[in-house]
Amino acid sequence: MTGHGVRRSAALAVGFTVLCSLPLFLTSAFAVEVQRDLGFGRAQLGWCVSAYFLASSAASAVAGGYLERAGPAGGMRASAAATAAVLVAIATVAGSWVHLALLLALAGVANAVAQVGSNLLLAEGVPPGRRGLAFGLKQAAVPLGSLLAGLALPAVALTVGWRWGFAGVAGIAVAAAARPVRAPAGSARGRGGRGPRGAVLLLLAVAGAFGGGVGNSLVNFTVDAAVTSGMAQAAAGLLLSLGAGTAIAVRVGVGHLADRRDAPGFRELASLMLAGAAGLAVLALAGGSAPLIVAGTLLGFAGAWGWQGLIYHVVVRRHPEAPAAATGLVQAGVYLGTIAGPPVVGQLATVASYQAAWTVGACVSTGSGVLVLVARRLAARRAPSPTASPG
Repeated sequence: MTGHGVRRSAALAVGFTVLCSLPLFLTSAFAVEVQRDLGFGRAQLGWCVSAYFLASSAASAVAGGYLERAGPAGGMRASAAATAAVLVAIATVAGSWVHLALLLALAGVANAVAQVGSNLLLAEGVPPGRRGLAFGLKQAAVPLGSLLAGLALPAVALTVGWRWGFAGVAGIAVAAAARPVRAPAGSARGRGGRGPRGAVLLLLAVAGAFGGGVGNSLVNFTVDAAVTSGMAQAAAGLLLSLGAGTAIAVRVGVGHLADRRDAPGFRELASLMLAGAAGLAVLALAGGSAPLIVAGTLLGFAGAWGWQGLIYHVVVRRHPEAPAAATGLVQAGVYLGTIAGPPVVGQLATVASYQAAWTVGACVSTGSGVLVLVARRLAARRAPSPTASPG
């Protein structure tokens, strides 16, 4: 594929990933305003977040198998149209946390299709020596969505109202749904046979579940936790954006390093998850110390939310014959973890404290890193494909 085609594939993957993540991240960034206006608390916010990821998890594996046969183009445009509908509905008719949860569930289905479609677009449209960077850029689009939502808090939600933030993004989603998506030349279609399987893939899916629960809980409760500790609401929104910017840099940087080293990425993946555990431990010990809160948040975002591009790079290297199906299975695991994470953090913060929630998160993030190291050792013994090697 030409350099222009590679850049086009990467740009489409990033754009659709950002767009289809915004319903959730706008909800999280506007959490204080939304909760006050709709009359619900932290625990209900956690259940709204879980509804999004439950739907994403359920749809991911199905979307992977379907897009493996049909290709990414139609699914990605449909995901943008569904996202536009959700944003309009939240802006105009959402009147309770139940309404919000149902709408975020629809947004979660759209997100799953957009994510798996983008994975397939990159696997087919980017050569192997540049896929680590491509997946890093694509997954960097997720914290980019959080960064934009954090900036929208002082700029929109605290000025003209949070509903206008959702309405404004809906127009962008409509334009994306109308834009043609061209699949790479020579894309494989109609691939049959059994889907990818194996203990290494299962371990990565479970590690992704643990890591996803921790990372997305950190993202969705950063603003509320910081405000609870005494930080001003606008400053808390900017802290969310700063943390998201850190995760963006890490996802892109480690993907580029994986390409340069031609590394499968197991060790790097485990190291990031363990770094995330360290960041959460700092948050658990921070109390009301603003410097420690900032340091713990940045390290937590770098590690607990910086690994997601790398995990898909690892999966595609091991399963080049079925990239959409393989990444769909791991993505289902990642999203499954986020179903449990946010309500647990919300409940712990309500009945105990955020310090207790971050302590539990540090333990879970440690477990995810250990599982990746086990997967690496198993991969070294089994080596199911000639493109894979332990690293």
